[in-house]
Amino acid sequence: MNRLMTSEEYIEAWNLNAKQHFNDGDYEWICDRIRQIPSDMNKIFEIGCGSGYSTLTLVLRDFDVVSIDANKSAIEAT
Repeated sequence: MNRLMTSEEYIEAWNLNAKQHFNDGDYEWICDRIRQIPSDMNKIFEIGCGSGYSTLTLVLRDFDVVSIDANKSAIEAT
């Protein structure tokens, strides 16, 4: 029988994948798409931040970010 992952195990597994995407620059497309939206605002409300690598990319690109996640371990990681 398979058991469900704990929230800590889930975010740990998510983090490995997300870190690789961050290192490869894959989250940059998020910033590029947001910059294409005509607006003088730089505030982002990120729903489902995971382990925080997309949040980090946004912050490094000078966005003001508020991130939430239902998984407490995700918030702690972010």
